[in-house]
Amino acid sequence: MAFFEQLGKTINDASDSLKRKTQNFTEVNSLEKQVNSNQAVIQNMYVEIGRAYYEAHKADEQDVYAEQCRVITNALGQIAQLQDQIRIKKGIQLCPNCGAQLAPGSVFCAGCGTQVAAPAQQMGATVPQNGAAGMQISNMPAGNVVSQPVQQAGNVVSQPVQPAGNVVPQAPVQLSVNEVQQTPVQQQTDQTPQIPNARFCGQCGSQIPADSAFCPVCGQRI
Repeated sequence: MAFFEQLGKTINDASDSLKRKTQNFTEVNSLEKQVNSNQAVIQNMYVEIGRAYYEAHKADEQDVYAEQCRVITNALGQIAQLQDQIRIKKGIQLCPNCGAQLAPGSVFCAGCGTQVAAPAQQMGATVPQNGAAGMQISNMPAGNVVSQPVQQAGNVVSQPVQPAGNVVPQAPVQLSVNEVQQTPVQQQTDQTPQIPNARFCGQCGSQIPADSAFCPVCGQRI
């Protein structure tokens, strides 16, 4: 009996020891997490203090940390140049007034409303001001293009149209001067890609991103 009692006591002692070790491990792990969390807070405060000090003393050539400030300034300049090269290669343009990124084909900045390009240049169309013939549309999709005569107040305007299937001669279409002048705007609107979570401008009806403050097509404040 003494042997079994001693064996039971040994097993119980080993079990208690394992429980204590497990509990200690859990407590130590929790304490280490708290230490790491506080160290992260301190590190962030160091960064904030350093950034604030740099902004306050970066122009002071006599400051005790002037050399370190120059290193930061040079690194920031190199980053800006590299980012400019990346934007150029990606075809991204920035607003010259507020620096916001411009959507492709924007005529106005959606952030501040500054005009960044001529409307005719963006739409690729030349619209006659006096109702005379000579309208050109260059934003047509790729494919076979035929010329369809359009009557406008006695003048004939050559207007590209996209045929569906075989080319079939069509009779002249009668359009008013206003309808002909609105054709480039309609052409551009039809080709505008769908933007997720977009709104529509109440001035020109163009689709605009949800976070836009101005319409990038007509410059109307949203």
